[in-house]
Amino acid sequence: MQIEASRAEAEEARKEVAKQEKISRLVEIRTALREWQEVLDRAVQRMWSGASFDLETFDDAENSASRKASRAIDAVMHDEWFIPQSKYDRPGPGGRHETSVNAQVTTALRAYRDLIRENLLSGSRVSPDRLRELMYRQDGATKMRGTMSTVIESRVRAIHRGEDEDPGRIIPRDW
Repeated sequence: MQIEASRAEAEEARKEVAKQEKISRLVEIRTALREWQEVLDRAVQRMWSGASFDLETFDDAENSASRKASRAIDAVMHDEWFIPQSKYDRPGPGGRHETSVNAQVTTALRAYRDLIRENLLSGSRVSPDRLRELMYRQDGATKMRGTMSTVIESRVRAIHRGEDEDPGRIIPRDW
């Protein structure tokens, strides 16, 4: 009887650890995406203020942040969840590859990054028109991160309630 109780207790402890690991992987996605956008936002602030800033410095910081975000997104595959990072990750209806909303967060951050790089490559001070375009891209990235955060928060709540136990679960294409 005591052995059975010990086994049951050990199994519950194992489940709790697994639950916390799932939650940690999801939280890491939110953190990594936020940090990636912060790198981009700081670059725009520096460009606007006229502070000295070069492409190599930007690329180093941005590459590190974007790789961290990609690794965090890939890590949830341990839980049999799939979050596309580009339009090539999954076929849509009819077999065509489409950009899902899930992929739009990384797509938005990359578009924001590309505009920053373009300005750094030009070597000129950021113009008011370019600043408006950068702010538009920043807003798009922020909105997509907000959408991703909402879904992640929902997943975390489901895990806490024990409602996320189905193997093969995929984060839906349409969130």
